[in-house]
Amino acid sequence: MKAKTIRSTWGAGAVLFLLFFISCKSNSQSIDNKSLESESKAKAQVLQSTDIFTDDRDGETYKTVKIGPLTWMAENLRYNSKGSMVNPAFPNKSYGRLYFIGSAQSACPDGWHLPSDREWDEVEMAHGMPFTFIKQGGWRGEHAINMRSTSEWGEDGNGTNQLGFNVLPAGYYFGPAQGELLGLDGLGFSAAFWSSVEDGVGQARFMFSTRLFVNKWPDTNDDSGAALSCRCVKD
Repeated sequence: MKAKTIRSTWGAGAVLFLLFFISCKSNSQSIDNKSLESESKAKAQVLQSTDIFTDDRDGETYKTVKIGPLTWMAENLRYNSKGSMVNPAFPNKSYGRLYFIGSAQSACPDGWHLPSDREWDEVEMAHGMPFTFIKQGGWRGEHAINMRSTSEWGEDGNGTNQLGFNVLPAGYYFGPAQGELLGLDGLGFSAAFWSSVEDGVGQARFMFSTRLFVNKWPDTNDDSGAALSCRCVKD
């Protein structure tokens, strides 16, 4: 299927596919609820600072942002590792590259790592996700607007970029293993990110224009055919 026809199919089989898998409950590691509840309350007073990091592998420079105790890349990873791709429809490097789940696990530079499911929970709580959504998969909270960039999202989907996390609508890639060959899709109206694989499961996060929630979607197959963006967290 050609990329230019992809979006028109979104409302049919692709949506049904996503609703089925995204609504699944998380199979991630058990979480210390009491500890996380205390952390979520502390996030009400987030300390934010910004800096710059240079990847020694290719000289690429990234803005970073410290949100609570974690320092994140404030830009999508763009290291050209095996198993990654650029959307030729918009090769702007600010959108980064898309990675299959297997290659994503080792794509971050030394001193950085792919965020765990818990670390994604923490940054979501910092942006306003209630603690009660911690163990829930599928559609969660109304905080996506706080994570999205203030420009480039179609359908009036721009966000507030509340803490400088600056999520851009880089889209994703879905191969035939996902049930329907969508190819490169979502450019301009969606973003999706991998977490690290724990107990055989990687918990992806999806955001869509005009939608307030963040979707949490489990992937258990290195050959699933999905390629998503990556953000890295400092060790």
